[in-house]
Amino acid sequence: MQSNATLDYGTPPQPITYRVGTLVYTRFALMSVFFWMLWGDLCVNIMETIIPRVVPLQLAKAGAAAATIAFVAASVPAFVELIINPFVSTYSDRYRSPLGRRRPFILFCTPILAACLIAVGFSDDLAPRLHALLGGTADGKALGMSVQTMTIVLLGALLAIFQIFNVVVLATYYYMIADVVPQVVIGKFAAAYRVVGTLGGVIFNKFIFRYADEYEWQIYVGCAIVYVVAFLLMGWRVKEGEYPPPPKLSESGSAVDGAKQWIRESFSIRFYQKFYLIGLFYWSAFTPSTIFHQKFALEDLKLSKAAAGDTFALALFVSLPLFFLLGWLSDKFHPTRVVIVGMALLGAASFGCYFFIHDEASFRTWTVVWTLAQTAYLGGQISLMPRMLPREQYGQYCSANNTLCAIGKFGAPFVCGLIVGQIGNRFNYLWTGACGFAGAAACVVLYLHWKRLGGDEHYTPPMLAHGTHGMHVKAAPVDEPGDPAVRGAQPVEASRVEAAKPDDANDPTPTAPR
Repeated sequence: MQSNATLDYGTPPQPITYRVGTLVYTRFALMSVFFWMLWGDLCVNIMETIIPRVVPLQLAKAGAAAATIAFVAASVPAFVELIINPFVSTYSDRYRSPLGRRRPFILFCTPILAACLIAVGFSDDLAPRLHALLGGTADGKALGMSVQTMTIVLLGALLAIFQIFNVVVLATYYYMIADVVPQVVIGKFAAAYRVVGTLGGVIFNKFIFRYADEYEWQIYVGCAIVYVVAFLLMGWRVKEGEYPPPPKLSESGSAVDGAKQWIRESFSIRFYQKFYLIGLFYWSAFTPSTIFHQKFALEDLKLSKAAAGDTFALALFVSLPLFFLLGWLSDKFHPTRVVIVGMALLGAASFGCYFFIHDEASFRTWTVVWTLAQTAYLGGQISLMPRMLPREQYGQYCSANNTLCAIGKFGAPFVCGLIVGQIGNRFNYLWTGACGFAGAAACVVLYLHWKRLGGDEHYTPPMLAHGTHGMHVKAAPVDEPGDPAVRGAQPVEASRVEAAKPDDANDPTPTAPR
């Protein structure tokens, strides 16, 4: 018997899509974005490891004291970041071009950055020639400087120039993560980001650092070439979405008024003041450690560069699986809770290093413990910023946070270096431990405030709403009665501009995949 009934198999299943702003990805397209962004991260971490590993060796070879090494290798780059970062971050938020708002900075500045890095590698050869060109002799002085002093000064100057372009490239690259990676997978991306970045450190410490004396300039040239190729490819392959017209930096258009408004918007809300303190304490702990952990191993414990490099590489390699767990934990329990635990562990591990490291074996063990503690913090920190800061002005608030980070990077190494020069490299562990526990306290304070602003279910980033130019601003008061009113602008939970944009583009928060 034949039936006239037809079978309804339904409509074909729709591919899973991921949305961020006006960008919509299939799963394959999202994986492509992950690949290119992570490839750039791998190469930048190989490149950036040169500064804390090789530059101190160059300075020590020139006869620099501990405080001078810390000042040139850490404080000078941090000072440049302190000055440059707010400008490039705020300007890139408001920049519009056919290539997007971040990619033009990356594509233009990457080749210049690579050339500056190569110049740093040749500073040992350039300084004596410059000294002779200025009328100096082998035993005499030029401009009041010996050859050694000129080597230190030239290295510092080249590092400062390098850092100008490094800040531009890395800042816009970091902000582009929030622009092109959907928030529903930001924790997973953060875990992969940290894993790949850590692998860059493993590669440098395990396979490159041991040759720092014999092949110094070759290391710089090789890393520069790899870096420029990786970032140009990434800038070409990763596309940005469309952005609404940017708000005016100030009503008058004056640069001075714009700077004042940037300060008011970035630092008037107490929640962000507390947020910025976490970065200040972390970088005050971490930046000196990158220099003095190595000095302690090479000078106090008399380890070879190969042994020290193997230890640093082992510690980073062991920490890799932890990032996957931390990415999942950050997505499930929110990164605020993860960073509290991580910062407290960093403080405890640093004190353990101070008391229990006595030889190569204990150095290896406690360096692994310290790195695992640092990983616990970093695994939550990278996804904390996209979850806490407003997307509309993400670069601006990141740059305000980086201002406090740069203050820590600038001041802490020099002050710690002065003390280390008097009482020894081991003191660095006490310094790192104290900063770690201070950072843990700052994390707890931020967590309590975050809970008052809605916590897991209802938090939206506080912003200053001006309500001008016909924009409709959705606002809810922040529980901060002490926050000052700024030119009539009131702190609000979120500010979303209702403009004519396609589909869901008027909502800056990415949607979950269907």
